[in-house]
Amino acid sequence: MQNQNKKTKIFLVLFLSFIMLYQIEAEEKQKLQIVPEPVSITEGNGKFIFDKSVILVVDTTNVLLENSAYLFLETIKRSTGLKLQVRRKAANQKSVSLILNSSLNQVFGNEAYVLEVTSNTIKIEAITSAGIFYGLQTLLKLFPPQIESKEAVWNTDWSVPGFRDLGNCLS
Repeated sequence: MQNQNKKTKIFLVLFLSFIMLYQIEAEEKQKLQIVPEPVSITEGNGKFIFDKSVILVVDTTNVLLENSAYLFLETIKRSTGLKLQVRRKAANQKSVSLILNSSLNQVFGNEAYVLEVTSNTIKIEAITSAGIFYGLQTLLKLFPPQIESKEAVWNTDWSVPGFRDLGNCLS
């Protein structure tokens, strides 16, 4: 009888350990999964919620950057129904800013970018328009999967989790 109780206790301990490991693994999977994996990522609090007040700021006349911006705009419009305004300069409102910045660390290459998300701003900085393109692709991966819909999807939380810094990603 005592041997049976010992086996039962061992089984329960192993079973509960398995459940705990499974739960930990499930929580890890819920964390941000970005491919290719960023050089560094720091999750912040809150989220940026897309709505009709959001503007897209493109501070240059670089044709390749503008093409990437309009591809992003079309994706947003198709799946959310939102038609974002485009401006050259930031205003005091919710915005997605695309910034070419030649002073970024070039160690990571010309396609590297920095993506920062706060509750009021999404900022993508890169050395080249290719970096901006890859930053926008990463941003789209942070949305709910419905962002890939061919038509507008209603009743969806169109938000992006907050980051203090998602820096120097390699694409």
